[in-house]
Amino acid sequence: MRDISAFGQFLSETYDRGKLPGISHRYLKHSEMMEILGRLQSSHPKSFTVNEVGKSVEGRSIILIRLGEGRTKVLLWSQIHGDVSTATRALLDVLNLIGSNPSDSFIKTILDVATLLLLPMVNPDGAERYQRRNAIGTRAPVKPALL
Repeated sequence: MRDISAFGQFLSETYDRGKLPGISHRYLKHSEMMEILGRLQSSHPKSFTVNEVGKSVEGRSIILIRLGEGRTKVLLWSQIHGDVSTATRALLDVLNLIGSNPSDSFIKTILDVATLLLLPMVNPDGAERYQRRNAIGTRAPVKPALL
């Protein structure tokens, strides 16, 4: 397995291949994320699974993406605050990078030793409004027991 410095080198070398084109604006709405996720699933159908694990107050899907088969579970979540979408965009880039490079030895190793669980948008109602809080005015809860 490569060491951590090799991981940095890998990310540097593959950034351009993994970065999704067309996500240049600051905010990302739920509908946009779902559209991008659908395209990624079509482009890389064997790379990851997508399941709805809940609904927001206004009925938007809360999605769990699963990659890998490893024993170690790693939970990555984003956009608990609706107006902070940087990590959501980064998670979509990671999905694209993994799906675009399935034979890379580093990616294979990660997915053999770990299972990545991604909640890319915990607060879709806040994201829709570009506001920090959810539709009822509170912070969106993360309930790992659902995973």
